[in-house]
Order: sequence, then C-alpha cells, then structure tokens
Amino acid sequence: MYQRRWHYPFVLNHIRAMNNPRSTLASRKRKATFRRGAMTSRLRQLGLSLIELMVAMTIGLFLLLVISNLFIGSKQTYTNQDNLSRLQENGRFAIALLGKVIRESGYHNLSYTQPASMYSKLTNTDAWPYTTVNVVGGVDGGSSPDSITLSEDNTVDCLNAAVAVSPATNTYTVNGSAQLTCTSVNNGTTGVLLDNVEDMQILYGETVGTSIRYVSQSATAPVWANVTSVRVCLLMRTQAGGLTVTAQKYTDCNGTANQSKTDGRIRETFSETFTIRNMLP
Repeated sequence: MYQRRWHYPFVLNHIRAMNNPRSTLASRKRKATFRRGAMTSRLRQLGLSLIELMVAMTIGLFLLLVISNLFIGSKQTYTNQDNLSRLQENGRFAIALLGKVIRESGYHNLSYTQPASMYSKLTNTDAWPYTTVNVVGGVDGGSSPDSITLSEDNTVDCLNAAVAVSPATNTYTVNGSAQLTCTSVNNGTTGVLLDNVEDMQILYGETVGTSIRYVSQSATAPVWANVTSVRVCLLMRTQAGGLTVTAQKYTDCNGTANQSKTDGRIRETFSETFTIRNMLP
C-alpha cells in the first residue's frame, strides 16, 4: 500500500513548533488543557458536604445569638430609662401639686365697701372664714402614709367640684394601692391624683418664739395656728417591675437606710419644704 510521506517543509516546521515549549502553539495547547481541567474541577466541587453544612449552621446560630443578645440588652436599657424618666416626672409633678395647695392654704378672698374718697380707709365686709376649721392639719399614719388637710377660701374643691360653703377643705393621703388621693371634706368625694406613690411623710414647721421646729403630728402635736411651713416627703416607684436583677437599696422618708424590696421596681424619694404664705406674720 502506498504510504504518504510528510516531507513538506511547513509540516515539519509545524511539528517542531508543537514540540517546542517556547512556541505560541505550545502555549495555546497548554491553556486549552488548563481550561478543561479547571472546568472538570469545578464540576467535581458542586454541592456541600455534611461537615461544611454543619460548620455553616454553627456560624449562623452564633451570629443569631449575638444579635439577639444585643437586641435584648438594648430593649432592657430602653425600658429602664423610660421607667426611670416617668418616675422622676411623677415625683416632680406630685411635689409641685402639693406645694401649690400648701402655699395657697389660708387664702382669704376679701371684699371691701366702696370708700367715700380715695383717702378713706378700706373696710373689709367678709368674716374670717377659718373659725371652724384649721388652715392646716394632719394625721400621722404610723407605719402607714400620713395625711394632710388644707383649707382655703375657694368655691371649688381639689376635684374641681363646687362647694356649698367656703372654705374648701381637702385631705391628701396615699391609699393602699399606692395612689395619691384627695378627699373633699365639703362634698365627701375622693379622687385619685397620681399612681405609684408608696409613702408620704409630713413634718410641720411650728413657730415657737423666734425659731421654727419641725415635728410630726404624733410626736409632739403642733399648735396648728402656729404652723407656717410644711415639709413633704414622697416615696415614688416605677410602674414596671423586674427592672433590677438584685434588690435595690434605698432610704425611705423616715430616714431608714438600706431598705429593699424584691419586686424589681426602682424607688426614689422626693422631699421639699413649703411655706404657708398666708400664715406668715
């Protein structure tokens, strides 16, 4: 049989170029071989093994735990700050409310007859309204909250209800549900003024000679006509419980330190002294 011989010069040159590692043709051949190998390797690596899946799940659960702890911590901080802000706001409101009615106690709405001339003396036509009631009075609650009774020449009581006979007399105290209440002595009705007030302690500033002594109603009952100031202390608490991990230590209105309760509420005392302006000389 006839065999064809490759004796043409270009065929020989092509064979030499393919066998020469530095030639362009050899480089192209290596690149094509590399691409086929890489594609085969990628096809073999499709999918995950059980170990890789377990590692990925473990990392995901760890990240989820970290994010959850951050969220819970931020939520707890917000709750504590919100309750503490409300506690301080309620304490300031209660002190301001009691301070207003204490300062206004003993008010007398005077009426005068028309003078004959601008040089004539004014004549008061109103009788002194505090002949049957005291301007200020109170009851010591012992281990319970105190109460204070205040009177002023007014046509409405502390609940904004009309009174038949002036003066309007109101009693402020704290009930068993930790609420600051006001009872109208004239109408016999009681209303809630503020929640989360645990205790109220009252000291009365009695003028004795040239000095003032502060006493409770039970210790040495003051002469009510000589009381010119009142010192009020309120023990406030937060609305929500479970805000503290350990029992909070606080000092109560009686000055007893290291008091604690296990309900997780935050407690704070608010105290201030008010002058009964209408009782000053």
